[in-house]
Amino acid sequence: MAFVFPFSKGLSEGAGINWFYLYLVLKANIRMELIQANQLIGFSNFSRYQDRKEDFIDGTEYEKIYLRMAVRDTMDNQHISSLEARISPKDRPRELQAAIERYDSCICEGLSREAAEKYREKYFYVVHFTKEPDRDKESLYRHFYKRQQVQRQARAIAALRENGSPAAERIHGIDAAAAEIGCRPEVFAQAFRYLKNHSVSQKLQNGLAADGVRKNRSIMGTYHVGEDFLDVTDGLRAIEEAVCFLNLRCGDRLGHALVLGIDVDEWYEKKSNRILVSKQDYLDNLVWLHAKIRKYALTECEAALTYIERRFDEYFNEIYMQNLSREDYRNVVRKAAEYFDGHRVIHGYHNESPRFGINEYYDAWKLRGDDPELYRDGFFCPKPLQSDEWDYHGINREYPQNYRIRYHPETAILYYMYHYNQGVRKTGSQIVEIKVNPRMIGAAKKVQERMQKEIASIGVGIETNPSSNYLIGTFRRYDRHPVIKWYNMGLTCDPELLKACPQIQVSVNTDDQGVFSTYIENEYAYLALALEKSKDSEGNLLYNRSFILQWLENLRRMGIDQTFS
Repeated sequence: MAFVFPFSKGLSEGAGINWFYLYLVLKANIRMELIQANQLIGFSNFSRYQDRKEDFIDGTEYEKIYLRMAVRDTMDNQHISSLEARISPKDRPRELQAAIERYDSCICEGLSREAAEKYREKYFYVVHFTKEPDRDKESLYRHFYKRQQVQRQARAIAALRENGSPAAERIHGIDAAAAEIGCRPEVFAQAFRYLKNHSVSQKLQNGLAADGVRKNRSIMGTYHVGEDFLDVTDGLRAIEEAVCFLNLRCGDRLGHALVLGIDVDEWYEKKSNRILVSKQDYLDNLVWLHAKIRKYALTECEAALTYIERRFDEYFNEIYMQNLSREDYRNVVRKAAEYFDGHRVIHGYHNESPRFGINEYYDAWKLRGDDPELYRDGFFCPKPLQSDEWDYHGINREYPQNYRIRYHPETAILYYMYHYNQGVRKTGSQIVEIKVNPRMIGAAKKVQERMQKEIASIGVGIETNPSSNYLIGTFRRYDRHPVIKWYNMGLTCDPELLKACPQIQVSVNTDDQGVFSTYIENEYAYLALALEKSKDSEGNLLYNRSFILQWLENLRRMGIDQTFS
């Protein structure tokens, strides 16, 4: 009552209690609008809280306080060796520099120069590109305006590094996050390749910094993917697109990647084996799953191949063949043959009768990491003189391994139609309800298992955020978190279980602490408590406490190894 009575002159004690109760109710309700505490799942639910928080902070007097709380208070009150602060990209290098300098000034305000330097050694920035749906369906090609924006922002980061600004040294990595449905990794592919391969400075000579120019670190990449998805196959495909199109390597990371570890049967069961998906995505998923079954030689999935091939014919004819005339194809072939002959390039533009099939479509999918501008005439037309590094990375030189498929007529024109044919885009955007065939579910499970091992062999890490994953994902128990499937060294000594586990490099982190109201210690505690209480069907404890602690220690060490510091 010490809070109430100084403000309740003339009120009885009973009235004061009622006012205090009203205050508590209002406080709790306001908190529920800012901290995600409802039972809804999915990324869109999280986004509402994220955006709402910014409405009260950005551009207000509280922004400085918020920055200090987010960084300084976090480091002071938690056992953290390094902190990645995510910041939005800017269109111009001077704007990015000003933002970094402002953030550092706010975070370290009131500290001595020595103390500020110690703080800056423990935190750094990861520039955070944002995903968004392609809202302009009449644009030149898919996500045209978003790609232009990402190009400006990527060039601003590179220019800041080339200017030798100390602010550039504060940037250790890049990320792309926000709602991933409707915005696939291909949108950011060229920017990631460009920045991850950005040579420290154009002013460097023979690897030595010119006068006054500092040598910047290499930029690392993390990409949030496989957290929110309309179909398991679609989520798995998005993970492969991120790895292949963005050229993620050992030391890079995937954010969340829940689809790589969820219980596939359980996920479809919760959806009553029905999904809502666009025709274009469904066609892509069919073709991609077909290719994975063949690549991994999953003989038990032969029935799924037959089913996929039948469905492919149906959707491919509706989306693509209905929007391609024989005369249009012949015109492209003639134009391409004339161009390549003139440039003395070996090509396959000799037959004016196309042969489209599932393999040609899959090859066209492989090209989605390339800049669409290179195919605007219906065939692959690289720029004779690439003016700068951005243009160079317009071609994905690491994937596919067979560079020559870009010169195959059917492959190139299918990629061209994917981007430039308005009929394809309109028909493909139509939403359909699909009852998922059990053979497809079985195939998705097998592919998920093989992909886990593939990710582990590449050395790409996965950053997990247990409380965020629990609230956004579909699993309702922390002992069902995918991290346990991905890595179990220390958690068991059974050689069979250790061999069966992919042993992916994983780390435990916090998502937005302003939305989820959590600490890094809490994230470890959630996992520890859940595993300590986890029991088998007969009521026996599944895990030994000392094993759990060793496993958590392993995760902690991997987290330190994964940091971009």
